Amino acid sequence: MTKQQQSHPVPPIRSGISGWSGIVAALLLLQTARPASAQTVAAASTSGFVPVVEYSQNESGGRIALTLQRPDSAGLEGLRVHLIESAAAIRRGDYRNVRFIPNDGAAVQILAGNRGALRCTVRSTPRGAELVLLSDDDTVIAAIHQILAGPPPQAFRL
Repeated sequence: MTKQQQSHPVPPIRSGISGWSGIVAALLLLQTARPASAQTVAAASTSGFVPVVEYSQNESGGRIALTLQRPDSAGLEGLRVHLIESAAAIRRGDYRNVRFIPNDGAAVQILAGNRGALRCTVRSTPRGAELVLLSDDDTVIAAIHQILAGPPPQAFRL
């Protein structure tokens, strides 16, 4: 060996993260940091979407469809999350933050008082989602029909 090689020896890799394993570890750290920032961007971008609200009745209740005229993945995700949260509130009998149902009428009071007789589900559609309200109780069905007979609320932003 020459003097130059002896004066700058390469130390052997003993422990710690280095080489390819260090690069892989760094990439994994970067990968786990992305979803939080992506969710923030998605949540911020859904705040400008205005859904179209449509009511329809059937013999057991009815449905409320919310669709986006210009859907994109962030808008659809925001709309579907909003409907899922609204369905959970309806199951609790809490209509305060349900923006696509007028919450000041007697029909809403009947639904809130008879929430055990109300079935509430959310289904995805290609351009949005729909909330299905069903019951076997004639009083609850009449209240659903009363709500859905009126005009949908004015436009609201998600």
